[in-house]
Amino acid sequence: MSFGRVDEEMLKWVSELKNNKAYSLRAGNKITAFVTGIVIALSGWVVPVFAAENPEKVYTGIENAAAVLNNIDYTDVKNSNTWAKEAIYETGALGLFKGYGNKQFGRSALLSKEEALALAYRMAGREAEAQKAAEEIDNQRRREDKKKNAVSMWADGYLKLAADDGLISEEDLEDAMNPNQASLGPGAFKRTAPAQRQELAYWFAKTLELEPEYSQERIFNSYMDWKDADPAKIPYIEAILRNGIMNGDDKGYFRPVDAVTREQAAQVIKNAKNIVLPLFGYEKNLGVIEDIKISKDYSSGEPVAIKSLDIRNNSGYLHRINVEYTDSSGDPGRNEQSGKAHNIREKELVVYRNGVVGKSGLLKKGDRIEYITAADNTVRYVKVLSNRNEIKYIAANIIDIDPDNLTMKITEYFSMDYPDLSEAGNSIRFNDESKRFEGAYKYSKGISVTINGRKSGMDKVYPGMDVLLTVDANGTIIALENINIGVSDEESRIVSGIVEDNNPNLGYITLYSKDGAGTRPGAEQNDLLRTYNYFNINRLEVYRNHEIADIDEIEAGDTVFIKLDEDSNVISISAMPNYTAKYALVISKRPSALILQYDDGTQQIIDVDENVLVVRNKKLTNYDSIKDGDRVKVLINETPNFTRIKQITIESGDHYISNIYKGKVSYIDNASDTLVLINAEVFERGQWRRTDHKGATSIKLSNKYNIYFDDKEIKKDVINKYMSDSEAYVAVERGYGGEERAVVISFRKEGDKEVIYDDVISGAEYGKGSVKLSRNYNTITFGQGSIIIKNGRLVTPNSISNDDSVYVVANRDNSSGNFVAGIIEVKESTNTGAVAIYRGRISSIDENKGFTVESFSQLSGFIWVYSNTAKTFNINYGTRILGNDGLISHRDFTPYGEESFIGSVVYIVADGIDAMVISTAPYGIYNAVGDLYEINGGTVGEDGTVIVQPNELKLRNAMIFDTSQYSWASSNDMTVNLLNNTIILKNNRMIKASDLKKGDRLRIVKSESTATGDAYIVIVEN
Repeated sequence: MSFGRVDEEMLKWVSELKNNKAYSLRAGNKITAFVTGIVIALSGWVVPVFAAENPEKVYTGIENAAAVLNNIDYTDVKNSNTWAKEAIYETGALGLFKGYGNKQFGRSALLSKEEALALAYRMAGREAEAQKAAEEIDNQRRREDKKKNAVSMWADGYLKLAADDGLISEEDLEDAMNPNQASLGPGAFKRTAPAQRQELAYWFAKTLELEPEYSQERIFNSYMDWKDADPAKIPYIEAILRNGIMNGDDKGYFRPVDAVTREQAAQVIKNAKNIVLPLFGYEKNLGVIEDIKISKDYSSGEPVAIKSLDIRNNSGYLHRINVEYTDSSGDPGRNEQSGKAHNIREKELVVYRNGVVGKSGLLKKGDRIEYITAADNTVRYVKVLSNRNEIKYIAANIIDIDPDNLTMKITEYFSMDYPDLSEAGNSIRFNDESKRFEGAYKYSKGISVTINGRKSGMDKVYPGMDVLLTVDANGTIIALENINIGVSDEESRIVSGIVEDNNPNLGYITLYSKDGAGTRPGAEQNDLLRTYNYFNINRLEVYRNHEIADIDEIEAGDTVFIKLDEDSNVISISAMPNYTAKYALVISKRPSALILQYDDGTQQIIDVDENVLVVRNKKLTNYDSIKDGDRVKVLINETPNFTRIKQITIESGDHYISNIYKGKVSYIDNASDTLVLINAEVFERGQWRRTDHKGATSIKLSNKYNIYFDDKEIKKDVINKYMSDSEAYVAVERGYGGEERAVVISFRKEGDKEVIYDDVISGAEYGKGSVKLSRNYNTITFGQGSIIIKNGRLVTPNSISNDDSVYVVANRDNSSGNFVAGIIEVKESTNTGAVAIYRGRISSIDENKGFTVESFSQLSGFIWVYSNTAKTFNINYGTRILGNDGLISHRDFTPYGEESFIGSVVYIVADGIDAMVISTAPYGIYNAVGDLYEINGGTVGEDGTVIVQPNELKLRNAMIFDTSQYSWASSNDMTVNLLNNTIILKNNRMIKASDLKKGDRLRIVKSESTATGDAYIVIVEN
């Protein structure tokens, strides 16, 4: 194995040092001795040492680097093209996962159950504990039964730990300890049988103490074969997936029951290294080699050649790694078996570069490296990521993709030295002279694409996506990974968002999050805004479109990337004005689109996806909060190929229609812009009621108003000239201070007969300008002068939907006989008081007052709808808390102690934000319905008092809702168990199981799609 020219040069230096020393000793005259004395006296001076900067840390190589390299010189790895080569070498070099010996790793060999358990405990740093347990087991054996194979004996210890910790059962342990494994039947725990992927995930999650994930937005559920997994292991598989330790394949399968090869296991260990390394006292570092210097030192009496690698780490500090070769031929150590002398002692490195392992000779200036250090300041492993002169990493936004010509047009954000955004740190550069604001690149036909941590293809890449590109020396993109830079990612020292406010005078910039991230942990509510400070404007680095700019050039709506110092203060800003802020009226809202009318009168239909950010009162809300007639500010990214809405800010509620009046218009006072009505009546609940005003009623005109007559808009001046004493409908909104202002004045035609309907829309035909009423069978036409109110807002006819309950004030045209709508008021929904059911993980508790969940899912119909936002609920005297053993006192619902509820996942039945019921029942994703025909398990006293509540329900005509197919499947009869923490609801209040009646139509939330199981929520739907 060759370790490069630099190692040969080091040996040459050692030889020269040795010769110099020998010459000085041979010289016999005093002058020579005197000169030699000077040389010896000055020999502590290491050449060269003219460093202007002292390194923050100095590390050395390891003395057994050659032995480590020999141990991992696997022929079945070295001579292969396995994708796991890097993981095998790294885990071997760090002593985490070893080969079989005889230069064999056993790549394709299947990992046995005992090997998998041993790995799980070894990764947790509990190897010594397992060996001690193994010795105790072996000491209890008779002499003739003691194990001769050390590996098999140590495996006993891991198996014992696994049983003690609940990773396997006592029955499994008994099977594993059976000396005659061949006698075990099907279903037994055979220690040498292949471990399943779900077992490896479960055991790793348990030993590494990963928090099981019971949240509703599961990664594991997205795999097509998730139902094949053991349900008890699913929360732990989810934790493994969320930590990126294991993954599914590119076909959408996790394959939980498949076996695991040794090379796959090596990759799993490598994926877990951010958790594992600290347990072994290791630390991962990143840096760029700035210089490599060779010096000589013989102050110790033995010639030493030193190679110093100066590394600029990703935090900007200087680290140094010293590699040493010492000539000890004067007093060599010897191999006690071969007698071979150790003339050269070394402190070297184990280096991985492009599939090859070797010593420090593989390293060169400009290399970006990952180096793993130990507590004794030695470097245990070095991986070359790339070289500055060969590879560039660019964060960018995709403008356009041309798959035919393999080109990609991008907007470049910044460059950095590392392929991982979270580790880029101080290497991020906004001022790279080679960068262009917009650029076109070729991409490789075999480009590596990673989407959300999973291998993918270019068909999943789209314009508008933020990506991290790997670009080779020819300017070709060879790898692409999607990225998401949030508004509060201080740990990575780079944040991104849309500018809400930039105040150079006070020295702060406030960002909107682009995707809902950036909330403050522990806050009672999710603040959508994030503010960062900057102090010395003269030293602040500012770019706009990658050109040097002043801080006051950054405007609201700009997308910015901000580089932070260690105190999270701004040191550099790069801005791009790719979002346009527009103000508009929501003409009509649809499930996935908005029809907007901008202030200039133009209209636009914009598609809205689930990622749109909706803001009200500077707080995160959801798309359902938008109503027809709302005034909104929208941030739009417009390109020649697409228009994408990024954020919708709902303006405050000062445009609600407070009243509709009818009266005779006397005149308009032009001096005060005031409308004067006589005999005014107000429209309330489908009837006209006289107002409390005596005489004339004065109403100021709004800043924006419209006046209509005979389906045409007219000018204000026409009223005083021709419309005096004409009857009109007047819609008013309440402005600041409570004063009402007229926004629409619609005149009636003299002689038309007014008719009022309380009805339901059966057919809305916008093209014909009419709606049909279901009870009165009338067709009502509408026009410009029709005042249409929905959700308290003035809206267009497009907002009227079938089945809307409405009040209609219609006027029968005297000449044609047609009914024309003067007013259509859509009634508010009657079910707004219904309780809501949530599920979320508790993040904080204000004792006896309330609690907050870090995110939540809300039961909507038959599915759980996830919201990545915190929600706070109140606790009052009526709140019932149900645990596994039944009712829990409010005093025991605490955020501390062994029984703390922090981190617990609970159901919440809430009226608004008031929690009615809190339950620790497990997560249920299946909905069933059926008719109750039998109630079992209860105990009733002689006087009819219920002593013990029923615990079993039987249903007929049962059906289960299949969430994957969105359809009902018949289950005929169904039997479910009631738990101590089962929630039973009827008419929006909690009842007892004994309150249920035979014949009740029940809806049940449960965990399985079977005809049996536990009921977590029961809702009476009579």
